[in-house]
Amino acid sequence: MHAIIPFIFISLLFYYNYRYLKNKVAMVIIGIYFVGTIFSFFIGSHIIPSHDFTQDSWLVFVLYSVLILLHLLPALKIRSITSESIIPRDGVMDVVLIVFSIAGVFAFVYLSPHAFKSLVTGTKEIREGLIQDGVTVLPKSIFTTISTTIARFYYLFLVFIYVAIIQKKSIYIKLGLALGAISYIVNVLAFSGRTGFILVGIAFLVVNFLFYKLLSEKIVKYIQRMFILFSVISVGFLTIATVDRFDQKKSGSSAFEVGVVGYAGMQPFIFNETINRWTKYNYGDSGFPFFKKLFTSYEVNTSLSRRVNPYEWQFGTFLTSYYKSGGLILMLFISLFSYLTIDYYVGIAPRLHFFRRIIIYTFYAQFMASGFFYFILGNEGGNKYILLLVILYLLSYLIYPSDYFKKRVNNKIKQVKN
Repeated sequence: MHAIIPFIFISLLFYYNYRYLKNKVAMVIIGIYFVGTIFSFFIGSHIIPSHDFTQDSWLVFVLYSVLILLHLLPALKIRSITSESIIPRDGVMDVVLIVFSIAGVFAFVYLSPHAFKSLVTGTKEIREGLIQDGVTVLPKSIFTTISTTIARFYYLFLVFIYVAIIQKKSIYIKLGLALGAISYIVNVLAFSGRTGFILVGIAFLVVNFLFYKLLSEKIVKYIQRMFILFSVISVGFLTIATVDRFDQKKSGSSAFEVGVVGYAGMQPFIFNETINRWTKYNYGDSGFPFFKKLFTSYEVNTSLSRRVNPYEWQFGTFLTSYYKSGGLILMLFISLFSYLTIDYYVGIAPRLHFFRRIIIYTFYAQFMASGFFYFILGNEGGNKYILLLVILYLLSYLIYPSDYFKKRVNNKIKQVKN
């Protein structure tokens, strides 16, 4: 069974962290892929009937496992926040909390009616419309762009909720931040998607384990109750949505098999099929369209990214997007570049200022959690979100300069004076 290969790789890393490091944040991130490898054992033609299992290659499964393992290794370097003193208590933090809370309210209020319309229309109808006609209930406007962009910051919204709790900020600020985190779920619901509940739930766990050492026992119990409530609501909705979308499958499989086991376990098989069949290399159109337009003179060719075959609509992790960009060599190059970059910054993050540290941690967690399905940040909106995070990271040096940055600025000033 080919599924044994990713299971061996990922389970060894999961066990090593569980047994020796006991890194709770890493346990969440690695655990996503570990659960996926377990579900892979149950994948068969009854779940993905279009897949030819005789064409699966042991070598491709090993390649998949090694690349995923590499990207999971930086999780072991994440360190929880252990001192309240490193969190700024100044006017800048107050402004940040207020701005994010207002933005959260705006995004939630704007997106909610469209999500409700989607729910009324029906999950199956909306998704089939997206596949066949590109239908969406979100209007094309500047307000849609702003609100959907705000919703992508759900990790930072959750971080600032914990900051507001620790620093005992106003209930209105906490509420606004909470609505901002929930706005991502609402945004995904507008497309009748289910991943919003899953990804925000994962983000909640990641951020909680980043700050749990600073929380009182009373707050911890309150957060646990809130998470249980969120989980109950999520399971209820996911069950209804899954039955609505998958209970009519001609394969005869149950909604649970196709909509849960399939979604969580098909990744290595779809990755294998992509390598076997994909030839419409788009050189960045499916993963980096905004950056391609920004830094090159080439136009994004959407026809190359058009999905025709069943496997093109299924999940193969972020690696499939890398492969579609330019084949095996380019996928290996992008994978190596992303691994080395992430590994370096996650490694130095504990020595950086709080703002820079959380931007690094949350981006990595968001990339890996959402990338379990596909490269969710690989569309134009996701690319802009990445760029905004980079801008925020660089701006933090102007507001909270490092000692090295101060030294260089002072030396430049002295040189000018001389």
